[in-house]
Amino acid sequence: MPMFLLSKLSLAVCWGLALVRFLQTDDVISRDFCGVLLAALFIALGAVLIAVSMVTLRSSLCPGLPERKTELITRGVYQRSRNPLYLGVFIVSAAAAAYAQSLAAYLLLAVGLVLHHRIVLSEEKFLEERFGEAWRLYSRRVRRYL
Repeated sequence: MPMFLLSKLSLAVCWGLALVRFLQTDDVISRDFCGVLLAALFIALGAVLIAVSMVTLRSSLCPGLPERKTELITRGVYQRSRNPLYLGVFIVSAAAAAYAQSLAAYLLLAVGLVLHHRIVLSEEKFLEERFGEAWRLYSRRVRRYL
């Protein structure tokens, strides 16, 4: 549980640093317009991927490892990535860190990505135990992230 909370907190603070940078000036014209636009595009892309992933998961979406019966979701965005929700979070976080342009944001991004990857590995082990051969076939056919 501490790894889960630390992973979420590190990326949330990273996102917060990007927001602080965005709010630092009142003069919109003086901002790095291309940087703002690029960050906004990647944040929007990641947010859409997160939303589509959550809608596709429907009742199988739950924090942590579910004790109740769930189904192995292999349709929609899960046909292209085994972890599109995490991929969306990674895209938003990388865009936020790049926009924040601070060492703290980059360090928080690195910590968050490493911890989230470890969570993904443990979730995939759980899925293999729960779904057996169906999971193994799916994981051979579909990449972990991209």
